[in-house]
Amino acid sequence: MGTRRRSALVGLVLLFVGGCGPKTSIWQNSSWQEFRSTEGRFTALFPGSPRSQNLSVPTAIGAVTANMVLLDSSDGAVGVMYADYPWTLIQQGNVDKMLDGARDGAVANVNGRLVEEKPISLLDAPGREYLIQIKETAFCRSRIYLVKNRLYIVQALGSKERVQSKEAEKFLNSFEFQKDNQQSDVNKQIAAAPASRPENPPAVEKPARVDPVAPKPVVGSHSPTDSDQAAKEKKPSSSPAPRREVEALQLLGQARDVHVTTRQSSKIDSRLPGRISKAKALAGKDLYPGIVEAARQLKKSNQTEYLIVTPTQNPPIGQITEIMGETRFTKTDTATMPGKKLTWYSYFWLEFGAVAGRVRKVRVRCFLVPESDL
Repeated sequence: MGTRRRSALVGLVLLFVGGCGPKTSIWQNSSWQEFRSTEGRFTALFPGSPRSQNLSVPTAIGAVTANMVLLDSSDGAVGVMYADYPWTLIQQGNVDKMLDGARDGAVANVNGRLVEEKPISLLDAPGREYLIQIKETAFCRSRIYLVKNRLYIVQALGSKERVQSKEAEKFLNSFEFQKDNQQSDVNKQIAAAPASRPENPPAVEKPARVDPVAPKPVVGSHSPTDSDQAAKEKKPSSSPAPRREVEALQLLGQARDVHVTTRQSSKIDSRLPGRISKAKALAGKDLYPGIVEAARQLKKSNQTEYLIVTPTQNPPIGQITEIMGETRFTKTDTATMPGKKLTWYSYFWLEFGAVAGRVRKVRVRCFLVPESDL
């Protein structure tokens, strides 16, 4: 029910380790507090005050909104994501294969390695628990649950010791979703589907309670949902795919110069130099669709990291955020443009770098670029 490369269900890993959170370790924070999402229909305990964000994620059925609630620091992160899917997808598909696809997508998105996995359940909802090794010392521990037509992803990131600590266990076990009778529809579908998983294992010791990302922010603030942002977009789209990235990229004119960053890998891609050469040929051409097409080619190599482009046009970053919406993920960078302080504004696979309030760089996280819909 998926495609060759992409599952219908979101397979994500929180990309916040060492990111924009506080330097104080979340694992040593004693200020646990309950986060409750009315719209997300869940509660969870966080070791601090989490923040919320919505992302548009490409899947086999088109773009899906992933709602996220997260708390990160210099040595790890905890968070919850959830996404809703058409009922027809749930009714027609094999739930086991859908959960497997979400797991495989998470592993592929970070070029990681699946270390261990086991089937789980929570309040009769089928799920998986798995551990992914992202880097030598970075791990992601996830629990995913399919509740009606909603997929919840609960994660802890950090060193292996941290994600298997009693603090991580407390967070993972704290997740609870609101149950109603419609869950029986999913259970009936599982019973009718070909058996592809072991018999129901014992439920997690304590009904888990992890905060998926709430479309509304933590207490008292307002975080626009994708539907709010869509209403603000200047160009309506008849396609389910997000069009705001296209509009933002078109503001940047052409590519002045192109740079590709790579990561170390045990598997050397002999075709990578040729792909980089083709990407650099983007210089002098329109940024869109060239940057997206080049990133898709670079994505085929497991050594590729970022495609970074200097645009010919430098609009105020405010014009970009007006189109893309506000981001809660910014990062200061002094290495990309030596002598200048660059601030990256992140939107999942696409990032805009600004100096003194104007866009000077744009970069694509190649392994996350959508295969189509743009």
